[in-house]
Amino acid sequence: MAIHKTRQGRKDVGENQVDTYYFDISKCRQCPLKDGCYKEGEKTKSYSVSIKSAEHSA
Repeated sequence: MAIHKTRQGRKDVGENQVDTYYFDISKCRQCPLKDGCYKEGEKTKSYSVSIKSAEHSA
């Protein structure tokens, strides 16, 4: 359901990268599961997921 996805952070540096997903607010307003997820009056909705590097995932 995400309309846009970005990856932040550099792969070769040693810090973890982050995937950020952006959502369409018009869909969030009508979603039956919006309680606890969407706050009325918000202009944007995003969700970030940290991608663990090989050193941290073991």
